[in-house]
Amino acid sequence: MNQKNAAFRALINRPGIIMCAGVYDAVSARIAEQSGFDAVYMTGNGAMASLYGIPDIGIATMSDMLMRAHLISNAVSVPLLADCDNGYGNLNNVKYAVSEFEALGASGIHIEDQGIPKKCGAMAGVKIIPAEEMAEKVKAAVEARKDPNFIICARTDSNPGMGIDEVIRRCKMFAAAGADFIYPEMVRTKEELLKVAVAVDNAPILYDHLELDDGNLYSAKELESMGVKMVTSPLSAMFAVCHALKAFYRHYRTTGNTADYLDKMVSIKEYERILGIDNYL
Repeated sequence: MNQKNAAFRALINRPGIIMCAGVYDAVSARIAEQSGFDAVYMTGNGAMASLYGIPDIGIATMSDMLMRAHLISNAVSVPLLADCDNGYGNLNNVKYAVSEFEALGASGIHIEDQGIPKKCGAMAGVKIIPAEEMAEKVKAAVEARKDPNFIICARTDSNPGMGIDEVIRRCKMFAAAGADFIYPEMVRTKEELLKVAVAVDNAPILYDHLELDDGNLYSAKELESMGVKMVTSPLSAMFAVCHALKAFYRHYRTTGNTADYLDKMVSIKEYERILGIDNYL
């Protein structure tokens, strides 16, 4: 039995909302675990930004995402939920992706109902595949996993272009196809989220924090009251790190010195502790 997968299933079965920290590499995952999070989520957007320095526009390959998931999972003892994009093709691609993510250490994946090329769900012009095609992908993913505790999460990006009623229809279909979680992306208002939670009673809901300019950011407690079981923060850490790096590089380029920036840094001892130096000495 895979202990991380079993731990993830136990988290889902216990009362209360699960806070799943968004991470993009092994160091961010280690810091999230050391900060007390019981699970981490590998953002495809952030992972590819960290690896390639480009937007989430479908450039990432299955191999890219598998390797990043493997490195993150190896760095932590908590379960990892990984972004599997749209499954990277047809049903055979989905089956292969599930088997590889599972073999390389992830404890679950989410697959979205986008076509090819896919892009970040917050971008304009997202292409959505038929709901029936996506439901078949969910079935294939469920059949492909070896461990029943490996989580299959089905995401729909249909809300911006097709509306909340279509989101609900798809969520119900994907749950009926065997998804352990449903993930209604870009459902931003309380009214829409409550409508999904009330209508879809055959699978728990995953919600992501995305810091847009619409003011729709909710605490974990608020989300739990609206029927959400798991919340993640895909890009929050990346946004925070980019802000910190911009400030640091601007300061260093301007002053030529880091001496007066030490109070905004971890020490080398703390840095080594984050990386687990005692395990290697």
